[in-house]
Amino acid sequence: MYDFSVESLIQVIESCEKSFDSIMVFGHNYALTNFVNKYGDKYIENVITSGFIKIVFEIDS
Repeated sequence: MYDFSVESLIQVIESCEKSFDSIMVFGHNYALTNFVNKYGDKYIENVITSGFIKIVFEIDS
């Protein structure tokens, strides 16, 4: 994904096979920064180029 909204990323995540235990998303810095600041537990001013963020969601599906 290049430039996307948080809502668009959620739609992509929700469309993934339910059998997956984890997924990896590659995207544009700005959009990923918005996502991690909405769903992560720490504020990040800017996800740097080639940065890595891991978020664990404690859910069953």
